[in-house]
Amino acid sequence: MDYYLRFSRQGGEWKFAGYYKAFLRYYNRRHELMRFGDKPFLKISVQGESGTGVASELDEWFDLTQPAFTPVFSFTVQGHAALLHRAIGRELTGFATRERRSSVEGIEVFLTVRFTFEGNDLGETRFSGIYE
Repeated sequence: MDYYLRFSRQGGEWKFAGYYKAFLRYYNRRHELMRFGDKPFLKISVQGESGTGVASELDEWFDLTQPAFTPVFSFTVQGHAALLHRAIGRELTGFATRERRSSVEGIEVFLTVRFTFEGNDLGETRFSGIYE
């Protein structure tokens, strides 16, 4: 378990502004400070669903212009489900890019899900969404 602490400057003094616990089981620790347009974000990788035949890694995104230290959104970066014999398996991958529509900046998230059955490729489907 990793702990992320946030402090903010208030009236010349540093004050504790919150914390976040990041649990990881199957994936490597990752965090990144980045800027999308004028907004600074902290991206933290955490464990999603996990268990027999199931695992996922999520990216939790924190908008550092907000006073609360809570994720503004999250999405699955990678994951799989291979549950039972004669069940449809799924492999999922996701990524995010910067998006600009007229004067509004956003983050577009793309997810791809590939389906298999007993080693046979059943094809894939894709989804996207925008955080503005």
